[in-house]
Amino acid sequence: MQKRKLRIVKRTPVALGICERCNAQFHSKQPVEDNAEIDMKIQFDKHKCKPLGSSQNALRILREATENK
Repeated sequence: MQKRKLRIVKRTPVALGICERCNAQFHSKQPVEDNAEIDMKIQFDKHKCKPLGSSQNALRILREATENK
């Protein structure tokens, strides 16, 4: 199974991150300049990944296959 990884998607004006394993979203509660990434990392560390549905799993497999090309 894929390892969990937080990907920062948007940094302005409010940061947004997603878990690359289960697509859970994390929104900062602070402006970007005030340690928003740390805030999202704390949320990410606390979350538990939920099993992906078949359509989400297919999208993940496609993304991984095309990621390094």
